[in-house]
Amino acid sequence: MNEQIDHYSNKLAHETDSWDLKAALEEGENIVVIDARSPRAHEQERIPGAVNIPHRDMSPETTGHLDRKALIVTYCDGIGCNASTKGALNMTRLGFRVKELIGGLDWWKRDGHPTESAVESLDACREAARKTVVRTRPEPLSAVFCPFPNGGAGMDVIDLTVPIGEGLPIWPRNPGLNLRFHQSFEAGDSAYVTEATLGLHTGTHLDAPMHYLRDEGGIETLPLETLMGPARVLEVEGAECVRAEELATKNLKGATRFLIKTRNSENRWWEKPFDENFCHMTREAAQLLLENGMTLLGVDYLSVDARGAGSAVHLLLMPAGVVLLEGLNLRDAPEGDYELIALPALFAGRDGAPARAILRPLPPPA
Repeated sequence: MNEQIDHYSNKLAHETDSWDLKAALEEGENIVVIDARSPRAHEQERIPGAVNIPHRDMSPETTGHLDRKALIVTYCDGIGCNASTKGALNMTRLGFRVKELIGGLDWWKRDGHPTESAVESLDACREAARKTVVRTRPEPLSAVFCPFPNGGAGMDVIDLTVPIGEGLPIWPRNPGLNLRFHQSFEAGDSAYVTEATLGLHTGTHLDAPMHYLRDEGGIETLPLETLMGPARVLEVEGAECVRAEELATKNLKGATRFLIKTRNSENRWWEKPFDENFCHMTREAAQLLLENGMTLLGVDYLSVDARGAGSAVHLLLMPAGVVLLEGLNLRDAPEGDYELIALPALFAGRDGAPARAILRPLPPPA
């Protein structure tokens, strides 16, 4: 009995929910709300008045301006995100009195509390998209958030696709990339028509079963229902590889599609030469996710396997029916739960295909 009392007392001492936080703020209590997510996520949507200090940046210098007498409340996106936990731990280590917001921004909104945003307007986003479409020469792109015209009710899109253009790294021994205008206005033609030569595992792409499994199907055999649906972004800190030990500290329950965000995205891998030492999956990490019911795995480099280390991850997951989505840009995707849509070009009977992959917030529960 005493042990159980201590357990619940400790929970209340270290956690708060959105109703209690809202009431305390309205009563003028000395509270500093800290958004422990990335600056981009903070700009997109936040609790009003929250201070943005990403958990990785918390230090005596970045927190020196805060009131030491205040209660610090950290939050992130929701239950699938542990940035608030990391932030709470870091702030406690820095000597602050800290609580973590249960359910984060997601449950704050579900309870009907307001948020604020610095997201660009729909018109500006459309203009950025228009300029992207009419470009006649490849240029580096970054993920763009475009709010849908429904009053901002949770329909922002994150593009995970890397641009196919000059300078994109190619996996060694794969076909090179060549783009040229077969017809052009400058040559006196009435339209632009581009000729493209590329391997089907270029940039953001999906692997077909036949890629590593003899006598299995091509890209057309990937189940569409697996390529669309709830997905969880997991951000890892290991620089060399994705380890099972770190993934075991994450919330894996309830998810079947996992997108692994590593330093590769932060380094903007798609703008640099091929990196022999990219952060890669390990067989043990893949096995852990497989045991948790994984049906799709997405990674932010050109392969789930390390360069020169064989194909252990491919050969573990593909016979189990797991779909592999490779070459993602997860730079602007905070850890958490989303709806994933990743559809390949239909190169029937072939071992892979370029794909357009996006995330958008999950619809609210009915």
